[in-house]
Amino acid sequence: MDPKSRFEIPDAIADQYASMFKLALTAGNHGRAVAIVNEAFAAASAESGSVSLDSPVGSLLDNRTAGILSNAGINTVRQLAKMTPQELSEVRHISWKTIAVIQQRLRDELLDVKHSEPNLS
Repeated sequence: MDPKSRFEIPDAIADQYASMFKLALTAGNHGRAVAIVNEAFAAASAESGSVSLDSPVGSLLDNRTAGILSNAGINTVRQLAKMTPQELSEVRHISWKTIAVIQQRLRDELLDVKHSEPNLS
């Protein structure tokens, strides 16, 4: 099961992003459609105030970085947390400055998660 399917988006947020998603798909802009989905998950996560290991990377990072990671097949915070800085540096368009931001966000957000969900595998 896709991790995103276990994360519910409130109807108000889903309605807000649905038309943008449909327009992006109709225009054939699949990259933008994925970014819109990530934005919707990030908005839902921000509303709930929590980030879990199964949250999409968009709930933790800005849209540009989340899109780059998604294109590289890194879709969840769990997948991101398992990666070393060296592995992240091999992802196209990820700079060392971005890696530092990712590491800081993981430290900030996952402090509580590690106590409740210690198994990253």
